[in-house]
Amino acid sequence: MDTICYENFDDMIREFPTTTDTFDKEGRPVGTLDVSQWNIRNAVITGRAQRLLRYTNMLMENVTRQVLERQKNKLNVTQWTVVMNAEGVNMINHGCRACIPIWVQFMASMDNNYPEWLHEFIAIDAPLTVYTIVRILQPFLSRHTREHMRLFGTDSQNWRRYLDSKISRDQRSEVYGGFKKSPY
Repeated sequence: MDTICYENFDDMIREFPTTTDTFDKEGRPVGTLDVSQWNIRNAVITGRAQRLLRYTNMLMENVTRQVLERQKNKLNVTQWTVVMNAEGVNMINHGCRACIPIWVQFMASMDNNYPEWLHEFIAIDAPLTVYTIVRILQPFLSRHTREHMRLFGTDSQNWRRYLDSKISRDQRSEVYGGFKKSPY
């Protein structure tokens, strides 16, 4: 993990868009996952599942280092947040039998390597498929993670109102109801 942030993930960035340049109103780093564009099944069948997991670990390490940097600058920040755009998540590309172990390993890595660093895991624009996947994952999630998950369906007024209370619009890209230009 010491060198993971220096590895080249250009191949993953194109296929699995994420950002770590956002902060909530309390100064916590926010990692965004635009899972609507992810094809986890393709990563698995092309032999890149471990690469995808390494990439998600790099993202968690990146936001954790941002927390430590903020602490070094005397800010009272101890956790980070994840916001996931789940629009279009489906059982073929995201919830298939080969995909579920990727989700389990991702969440287990978060729970095991970054215990209680998670402030919130927020999924927006979540179709019913997301609720099914989360139900499958429940037994593998720590109590802390289960209690800090917020799932919002496709009613954009509902999730926008919630995100507005947590993260300023100027910190969020358009996909997340903000004003920033999306980097992807």
